[in-house]
Amino acid sequence: MAGDSGCGELRAGRPAYPDDMTDVHPVVAAARRRSIALVNKDVETLVTLLHPSFIYVNASGQVLDREQYLDQYVRPDEVRWISQEISRPVLAEGGTTAVLTCLVHDVARYSDQQLDRTFRSTLTWVNGEDGWQCLGGHTSHLASGDE
Repeated sequence: MAGDSGCGELRAGRPAYPDDMTDVHPVVAAARRRSIALVNKDVETLVTLLHPSFIYVNASGQVLDREQYLDQYVRPDEVRWISQEISRPVLAEGGTTAVLTCLVHDVARYSDQQLDRTFRSTLTWVNGEDGWQCLGGHTSHLASGDE
């Protein structure tokens, strides 16, 4: 994740933007580890960070479970992530569950297609015996002027 600005101390529903981030919140740190694992094609780390019941909805509306996500975005040789930067995180916490929404700047190559675009993602994390794991996620195109 080139240009990673860190993660900040976040209060429920309150944004922490790059200027006041201090790399302390474990959910944002886990999300950044997930991004690094994606770029590095590190399936083992992703299996650890993605809950066995993980479900993901991409910006096209396609619904994927954990194995389908790995098969579509990580395992194929023709998929190459250059970077995935997380910014402008907002976190809501409730006990052992946290919802993180943030901007995600993806730079990737799919066969002969290039991707260099910013999306909004929302990730639901649960804290269990294996630490924070992502239970579900959704990525959407940005509204006009949202970047």
